[in-house]
Amino acid sequence: MLQKFSMSFATLMAMVIGSAGPALAQGGAAGVVGQGTDGGGLAVPGVTVTASSPALQVREVTTVTDERGEYRLTPLPIGSYTVTYALTGFHTVKREDVRLGTGFVATVNVKMELGGLEETITVSGASPTVDVTSTATTTRITRETLELL
Repeated sequence: MLQKFSMSFATLMAMVIGSAGPALAQGGAAGVVGQGTDGGGLAVPGVTVTASSPALQVREVTTVTDERGEYRLTPLPIGSYTVTYALTGFHTVKREDVRLGTGFVATVNVKMELGGLEETITVSGASPTVDVTSTATTTRITRETLELL
């Protein structure tokens, strides 16, 4: 009886240990974490952090810094990333060639420099088409409109 128990216990332990491999592999995910600060070293909340890489199945992964200026982009597949930091009123910062290996979480802290607000105004010189020679009111009815009526 004791021998049967130890045999089944050994079998059970082998199954548990064998199934732990995939679980441990999932825990080895890569990522990028860090904090955004201003020139005075104060935390900058609301910075949009975007990571892009050919290793991603989607075009890019985005998050926003919290009230402490901290962000976390995990889990990410291994590969080389470009990480962009953007916030209105600050210059955009771009970190290229951030390499992530298996289980490696890169800490990338960024200092956001104040910048001016940028506005784009587009002026079109084309005027609308207006018939200025006639004051008559006209109504056009298409064949489709008549068929629907």
